[in-house]
Amino acid sequence: MRQALATREPFTTYGSFRAVLGATWDTGRLPDPYRSQYLDAWSDDRITYTVLSYRTPVAWTLDDGTVVIPPVKYSPTTTGHQALLYALERPASAFASEVSRERQAARTGAREPVWAPTQPPGSWDWDRADDMNGAALSREVPYESGEGAIYSPEYLARHENTKGTDPTLWRQLVVL
Repeated sequence: MRQALATREPFTTYGSFRAVLGATWDTGRLPDPYRSQYLDAWSDDRITYTVLSYRTPVAWTLDDGTVVIPPVKYSPTTTGHQALLYALERPASAFASEVSRERQAARTGAREPVWAPTQPPGSWDWDRADDMNGAALSREVPYESGEGAIYSPEYLARHENTKGTDPTLWRQLVVL
């Protein structure tokens, strides 16, 4: 995948992380001003390569070789995809030794990964795409809603033995 990024080859990984030649019309969750920047480059036919996480362009290359990687945080999965984008700025030959080490480790049955994606350097300060900077990613569920009825204290009390938790802990639902 890193070599595909470095050589600007199209690829797909089960649909969640992929790259295409040219541009896509869908900008997914790409926030402004990056959305406008992408669409302007698209309308000027300047985008030669686009890397997408789900439907969102997380990087693109312009016809003059400029690599654009918007400094935006998304989900943990997309953050993992963004960690691979460093390959866009390195020559494909730089990965030959890494690939060789990985293959050797696989042949010898090594259990530790030679390389694991991490959060991109400096990305800790990036704004989140959903404007949830520092905010809790959970919400209260109204008791009168259908969702609230599913997790009502009465329901949880009846299922306490099967769930093994305190019903009061079930009132917060995580928003993904």
